[in-house]
Amino acid sequence: MVITDESGKTYTQNRTFTLVTEQPVPIYGFYVNSSETAIYLNWTVAPEITTTGYRIYRKVNDGDFTLYASINNRETKSYIDMSVEEEKTYTYYMTAVSEMGVESDPCISFDVKLQKDEIAREYRKPFEFHEAPPSAYPYSTE
Repeated sequence: MVITDESGKTYTQNRTFTLVTEQPVPIYGFYVNSSETAIYLNWTVAPEITTTGYRIYRKVNDGDFTLYASINNRETKSYIDMSVEEEKTYTYYMTAVSEMGVESDPCISFDVKLQKDEIAREYRKPFEFHEAPPSAYPYSTE
């Protein structure tokens, strides 16, 4: 490594750097619910200090998964998707991302549609962790 100071003098040093490129731990505590106009994604903050953000992948109906959103703050634990339409099924999964850009394995995926009933209104609080009954949203563990 060569370092040059303000006066132009150079210093040479041999240093070894190790880049940590291990996969972060996958997201856990991920769940999805919906209201009449939006879909709410919630998860637990990654336990690893090297996790610096998250990536949300989405597919519509029988389409392919695409990167839908990148979150560059490890403390973020929810996301609201308002780009949704009635009668379509949306499937989401997430990955944790390390400071080197390495992604974790994907978490469990969820299928969800917009809801038009009282149950959806009861469970649409996006920033509170709660357990919605299975009837509040259709989901898949595959």
